[in-house]
Amino acid sequence: MAIIPPTEKFNDLLSYAQTGFWVFNIKENSFSLDHPSLEICRLSSDILPYQKWEDNIHPFDKQAVSDVFKNARKVTDIMEVEYRYRADDKWIWIRDQFRQDDTGFMYGIRRNIDRLKKTKETLFKSQNLLARTNEVARIGTWELDPVAGKLFWSEVTREIHEVPEHFEPQLEQALDFYVGTSKDIISKAVEDSISSGNPYDIELKIQTYTQKEKWVRAIGIPVIQGGECMLLYGAFQDIDEAKKHETKLA
Repeated sequence: MAIIPPTEKFNDLLSYAQTGFWVFNIKENSFSLDHPSLEICRLSSDILPYQKWEDNIHPFDKQAVSDVFKNARKVTDIMEVEYRYRADDKWIWIRDQFRQDDTGFMYGIRRNIDRLKKTKETLFKSQNLLARTNEVARIGTWELDPVAGKLFWSEVTREIHEVPEHFEPQLEQALDFYVGTSKDIISKAVEDSISSGNPYDIELKIQTYTQKEKWVRAIGIPVIQGGECMLLYGAFQDIDEAKKHETKLA
């Protein structure tokens, strides 16, 4: 039984994983690439001169890549660099991890991380858009761990409460922001949600840290596991302007 897979099958596996190997000859200033690396860079020759490789690096990334390669010649640590490379007239993201030995060669792994980078970029844009939307709509989020008794407020939730930067909310403190009958209503809603698993969506009045009264909308959703509430999370919205507008129209 063969312990090491045949080269052809091993290369197929690496090609599928979009991962290849390369060796850089410092004296000759050129790369030797395996088959998967050739596929990643869309090349036909397994010998790639440094200058030709550098010419296909994105202008914005060229200096950073050059600096990493220069530093690699001074140390024996594993180096890593991510950059955009022109392959078949389009830019793809590549990650190189490599190190130099004491014989004048660098040995590296090359990965095509284009899909990963674009997925992260899309996710970042979506999260950024959601954050901006929530900020405009004055909608914050919060989470309560009933077991540990820990409460988390998002940035917008903190802004609505007008708390100082280093303010760390506790459950009892959070409930104290509610005024009049609103405190009894939210206290019962939270207790009922934790004990019975019932969600809530209610409009209440709070007094902020700076002593301003405003109307808010509080939404709570319990996460039940094994008949026990493991997490209570929800949204928190500043509806004060809308409530004032309603009063004027009434």
